[in-house]
Amino acid sequence: VSQSRYCWSTLWEASRDPTTSESFERFIKRESPAGLKADLVKDAWIRKADAGFMQRKYNEALEDYTYAIANKHPEADYALYQKAIISGLKQNHYEKINLLDKLIDLYPNSSYTYPALFELGFANWVMQRYEEAIEHFDALIQENPNTDKARSANLNIGLIFQTQNKNTKAIEQFRHVVLKYPIKYRDWE
Repeated sequence: VSQSRYCWSTLWEASRDPTTSESFERFIKRESPAGLKADLVKDAWIRKADAGFMQRKYNEALEDYTYAIANKHPEADYALYQKAIISGLKQNHYEKINLLDKLIDLYPNSSYTYPALFELGFANWVMQRYEEAIEHFDALIQENPNTDKARSANLNIGLIFQTQNKNTKAIEQFRHVVLKYPIKYRDWE
């Protein structure tokens, strides 16, 4: 029964119904005291946080991600990444940077480390900390040079040079992007 309730809640989440986070909250309250399917309840906390995020209820989502992290949820790295993204959306770039640094320190092998490097570059760029931004973009490029994020990181480095009126370096960087990541006809389809 509890698994079917959870599946139902997940279906509501997928449809982005405004009552989604409340549906997960009801599931958590109903199942937690009984101790049934503890892993489903843990997962429901993350899904509840995701639903709050999708509904732009950022404070609720932050509370739920924080709960997941504090309770050593298997997806604590994801919860930390999401908290950082919300901090950026709330224009709290210092907090975003701190959370992303923490993610990289605590979970160096996480699948979220790579996107965290990109977000660190972007957050530093927004704060006009250009050298730090370039360092993070370069780290991302070094780790995964043939990805879309690497292409974006290279382009962002060129834009940073342009912002700094380092036009020669900007042109060199843009030329590098065009040569390293040529756009193929199928990319436009």
